[in-house]
Amino acid sequence: MQFYDSLKLFFEQNEDKIFRYWVFRKWPAYEEEYDPGNEFVDEVCDYGKIVDVIKLSDYDYLVGIQPADCSSDHAYVEYYKFDELRFAYSNTDQNED
Repeated sequence: MQFYDSLKLFFEQNEDKIFRYWVFRKWPAYEEEYDPGNEFVDEVCDYGKIVDVIKLSDYDYLVGIQPADCSSDHAYVEYYKFDELRFAYSNTDQNED
């Protein structure tokens, strides 16, 4: 088991790893019926590397993720608040380059 004393340390020590991630759906206030089976924007995960982390004043973080299928010629970064994301890690997702 690995133990991290801070989120900062976790991000620093895992910067080259590919993570699976899902983005939580934002439920508008006027929607009275919450559907727990439909909590993510997409049912299928995306894959990417965490390339930027910005601490925000509301005790949250802005996380920049570069999609794993993004070539260096067309590289871009998507940004989400940390509390909008769910992450998973698998050794099978890592590039063998």
